[in-house]
Formats: sequence, C-alpha cells, structure tokens
Amino acid sequence: MAHIRKRGKTYSYAIDIGSDPLTGKRKQISKGGFIKKKDAEAAARKIELSLDENRYIELSKEIFSDYILKWFNDHYSNRIKQTSAMNSRYILEKHLLKKNLFANKEIAKVTTSDIDLFYNQKLQENYSTSYIRKMHQLLYQAFSQAVKWKKIIFNPVGDADPPSVKYEEMSI
Repeated sequence: MAHIRKRGKTYSYAIDIGSDPLTGKRKQISKGGFIKKKDAEAAARKIELSLDENRYIELSKEIFSDYILKWFNDHYSNRIKQTSAMNSRYILEKHLLKKNLFANKEIAKVTTSDIDLFYNQKLQENYSTSYIRKMHQLLYQAFSQAVKWKKIIFNPVGDADPPSVKYEEMSI
C-alpha cells in the first residue's frame, strides 16, 4: 500500500517493496514532485501493479564499464573458446571501455541513441562494417544478460542500427 503525502506544494509517494535479503532492512521506493495528488496516486498504482505481477525491476546504478568487465570475466569468457575470448577482450578493452560515449554511464541510462552514436563514431574512425558488427554482437549479448539478471528493463542494442556489412570486390 502506497503512502501519499504533501511536501510543500508537491506530493510524493512511498511504497514498501519488501526487505533487503542481506541486511533484513526495509526497502522502499519513493518519488516526489507531483503537482496533483491524483498524479502521485496514479504513479504509485503503476508501481504497485508491477509489484503484484512480479514485474517490478529496480534499475541498476552500476556503471557500464564496470558491468561489462564483470559480465565478460565472470560469464561470457567461460562460455566461448579461448581464441574467441582473446579477440573479444581486445574489442572490449580498445572500444567499449574507453573512447566510448556511454562508458561512464549507468547501464540503465544507456539509450539506443547512445549505441547508434557509438556506431557512427566508429564508422567515422574508418573501422570496417564487419568489425563494428562484432562490437554490436558483444554489446547485444552483454545487455541481454543484464535484462536476464534484472538490472535493466530492455536491451537498448536490440533497437540500434549497426551498419550493414559491405563487401569489397578484390582486384586481381
């Protein structure tokens, strides 16, 4: 049950979402800044509905570069061949951890637009379209796992537009 209260000229809500499994302390969601009480009640109802249907996800505040390193080392590299892992690690270290618009962003705040800008940046740096596709594949797998681990709601890479692979004819 949500608790609605007035703070100054605006309304806010607070909802209990259970307790922290490690500490046993009560966990709450709260949000304020609603002009009308009805708006606060409607927003609280949406949260309560997702809690009732077991669909509520508390978005992760983990930084992208920290997440992708942890994902790569603890999950991905154990499931592929060693040579593939070495190639993927090079892409990860050279392109995804540095010189990247969203490297220091929270993973829940990375948008499809950020991903598309990243691809455009790599095209301007004259990387091949097939190489950018490999970056896309690695990003897609990392964000898909974040969805499975309930760190984010959806995969922003799924809607991104990586460049299509262009094959150049060889001259003999």
